[in-house]
Amino acid sequence: MMNQYELETFEIIVEAYDHNPVYANEMIGSYSIGLSTLYRSLNHEFYKCWLTLYNHEDSPDVQGYLLVNCFIVGPGERPPGHIDDADFGDESEEDDENMTEAQRVKMKEQRKGVFLLNEPSINKKGYQLSVNILKAESLPPMDSSGNCNSFISVRSVGQVMTTPVIDENLSPTYSNKLQFPVFMPILNDKITIRVWHRGGRFSDQFIANIPEYPSHFDYFNLSKLLSMDGKMKCSWINTYGVHPADRSYFKQVNSAKKEGTSFLGRVLIQMTLTPNDKPALARSIAHHPKEPTNGKFQLWVDSYDLVKADVPAGYMVWMIATVGSYQSSKFYAKYRDTTKSYSWAKISLKELKVNYPVDMQ
Repeated sequence: MMNQYELETFEIIVEAYDHNPVYANEMIGSYSIGLSTLYRSLNHEFYKCWLTLYNHEDSPDVQGYLLVNCFIVGPGERPPGHIDDADFGDESEEDDENMTEAQRVKMKEQRKGVFLLNEPSINKKGYQLSVNILKAESLPPMDSSGNCNSFISVRSVGQVMTTPVIDENLSPTYSNKLQFPVFMPILNDKITIRVWHRGGRFSDQFIANIPEYPSHFDYFNLSKLLSMDGKMKCSWINTYGVHPADRSYFKQVNSAKKEGTSFLGRVLIQMTLTPNDKPALARSIAHHPKEPTNGKFQLWVDSYDLVKADVPAGYMVWMIATVGSYQSSKFYAKYRDTTKSYSWAKISLKELKVNYPVDMQ
């Protein structure tokens, strides 16, 4: 059983290979189906759907077509059924005797699941997805020297591209345009963006997802982007999660569970999805557009009571309010033995002033 996060992020990768009994099998082409896109389709299925196979490492051209059925069954649901899903073995012997030899051979092939198909007529409309990764700020330190060798990966329609690595910089400038070919109909809606630290001799370290919890309401969906006239204007995206310093195996087994509430920096991103007869997979330099206008905001938090806290009675408890990289001082609570709760003496946090984009998304 999948949870909501897995449903929004997981994909079905379909790969077709040319079998080689001596050497390694060679991939003909592949296609990616998004589970969330599949689930939100009619009856949670793609029925008799042609997949266009690509192998961008060898050629930008179509490598073939694959006819598939796939569906997702949720709790209390039944698999979809279709009238034309008849078994080829149900034909009567009388009909079989009246067939010509050619018809009989064809029927035997059909019973074995062998069909000779012509190239499908697919009305494909091409689009060029451009993801401009401009810069980042306040990334977390990832090595012993307090630096971060960051890069950002973007995955769309089964293809992955990355920005160059910017070494030893917590506020790097990438200035990269990553472009992906998109064809309608879309069977994988997701645009997955992740921030990484280049590990050198070790494996790369994951820093954060953009966004942390994907949904079909955010801008990182092709259908959503298309409905917004194909444009996501230049925007700062905050990233949150478990701080990298709290992710080690030793800390996981020797400390309480860590919630993903740490601010892990922000990234400046712009995206466009425009019609294009010959979209391509490409990377180039991005020109910086006008950045979002900043304004001053004041955070107001009223604190009252804390009940049923998972801490021993009378332990010291305090509150810290954060927004982005801004953080307040500690406000200590008083324990009430009569109600077994913690409370703050009418403290209103009003002094935390932040400088944030006026048009926040």
